[in-house]
Amino acid sequence: MFFAEDKYEDAIKSFEKAVGLRSGDAELHKNLAVSYKKLGRFDESVKWYKSALELKPDDSRLLFLLAHTQMQAGKPKEATEIYRKMALLDAKYPELHYYMGQAEEGSGLLIGARSSFRKVNADSPFYGEAQKRISDLSAKIKRIQERREKTQKDNVDVEKSADTTGALRQNNGAVIRPSLTPQLTKVEKVANILKQAELAYYGERWDEALARYEDLLRIDPTHFHSLKQTGRIYLERKSDYQAAEFSLRRALDLKPTDTWLNSAMGIVAKSRYEVSEAKRYFEKALQTDANDLNANFNMALFYEDQNDLDQAKRYYNNVIANHPGHLLAYNYLGDIYYNEGNFNLAIQLYSSLLQMSPKNVGIRFKLALSLEQAGQHKLSFDELVRLGQEVQGEEFMEQEIAEARARVQAKL
Repeated sequence: MFFAEDKYEDAIKSFEKAVGLRSGDAELHKNLAVSYKKLGRFDESVKWYKSALELKPDDSRLLFLLAHTQMQAGKPKEATEIYRKMALLDAKYPELHYYMGQAEEGSGLLIGARSSFRKVNADSPFYGEAQKRISDLSAKIKRIQERREKTQKDNVDVEKSADTTGALRQNNGAVIRPSLTPQLTKVEKVANILKQAELAYYGERWDEALARYEDLLRIDPTHFHSLKQTGRIYLERKSDYQAAEFSLRRALDLKPTDTWLNSAMGIVAKSRYEVSEAKRYFEKALQTDANDLNANFNMALFYEDQNDLDQAKRYYNNVIANHPGHLLAYNYLGDIYYNEGNFNLAIQLYSSLLQMSPKNVGIRFKLALSLEQAGQHKLSFDELVRLGQEVQGEEFMEQEIAEARARVQAKL
């Protein structure tokens, strides 16, 4: 009652009492989060959204609301991580790519943001704004690239100005004398910094890891492991394709047959819509390891983008055969079979996925729809009833499930 009347302070007191009585009710936790959010108390709102997600960890709507609150709290990096998790769970969530692009842009991940905005559908109400952001980001990325190229050129000029006495003469004529303090040998320096870099990387402290790997590259510009790890962080953790490419190309020059590097360069080429170049890199990766997860999955995505579904299915099946725990392969392959009308195979794939992720609401809804199309109306109806009870209060999902349930019930 208080909530409906916009009396959020009173609503919070009421909801907190209810949580004390029914601590396992995710809906109450969500209502508390919304109430705090209405008052602009974002930290408390985030806390209660996270609490709700502990009870319903794969709930796309809760994840979306949490990410949106993090954005309002001025924390785009945290929002970006949540939107990326959503993309794994429910890639077709309404307007996901537009909001993900906003978060990535706010985090400074310009190429990732541009890629997300490009995925906004033409029928989206945000399509026009997304096109504007793509244009603005492309111009900004170009300026950054030009500055980076100029900086690299200036650094080369500085290195060439070193005189024979061991002093470094800068372009402005100033001389930096070497320190008289005893120095570690180059091997000792590399070993020490590499240890710090690896500890930071495996501790998921990405910025610290980047800084240490880049320290190593200042000592040894051809340090293969540092080039590869730097490219990996920029690609996988920051979605900064331009920065990733700079390191990946240098690493690939040192080891042209590296499977992961070729697959990674294929992703970079694909982000720029360089279709033939992306395919070349993925094929090269598969030449060195025909069962590689990244190469097979990215090749499947590539062929699906090209609407060559037979080839896409082939590579998704390769992923499942060699990496049976890869959830997205089951999901995307199930979607292809569903759209082709092969509902029994879609049911098999969605069912296999749910054995690994049983609380995934989006996949359970797809399974119910597949059962309906396969004529298994009782099974479909029972699943839709269960889903409807679990998503009460989530207006978007409630409506979709209710419509499907009524349609299936009429067929019983």
